[in-house]
Amino acid sequence: MGVQMKIKNMCSEKNYKSVNALIDKSDFDLSDEAEVIIIDSNDEPINLIGYDNNCMLKLNSNDILLIESYNNNIYAKTKSVSVQIKSKLYEVELLLSQKGFIRVNKSQIINLKTIVRIKPMLNYRIKVHLEDNFIVFVSRKYYHSFIEKFKK
Repeated sequence: MGVQMKIKNMCSEKNYKSVNALIDKSDFDLSDEAEVIIIDSNDEPINLIGYDNNCMLKLNSNDILLIESYNNNIYAKTKSVSVQIKSKLYEVELLLSQKGFIRVNKSQIINLKTIVRIKPMLNYRIKVHLEDNFIVFVSRKYYHSFIEKFKK
């Protein structure tokens, strides 16, 4: 038997158990250190698990304003709370990209539904005002993908 591929299941609650059952029947291994991530696409909000003072909190993706990385940790911010997420930023980006979230720079992902206004700046940068007075900057690298998704 060769090396088994590791798969991470990041499906919605509705499909999570059935996808796990399929993976268990296959020759794949379930692992958080995965090479492949399975995500389903539907219109339901996604719930993320966050940690605050050793307590677990369930966050609805519709309530999240932004997700950012600093000090080697990932944090999800809502209007009322900032909690640590135990996933990698690229995993959260994949999971939430179909829910109206977009990467705006190396360390931040924002919810497009929470944008109040945007202000173009010099050198292909954009200043973005979110609800609850959060301000983020779209870097040059993400400028075109941001504008394209914002216009939709």
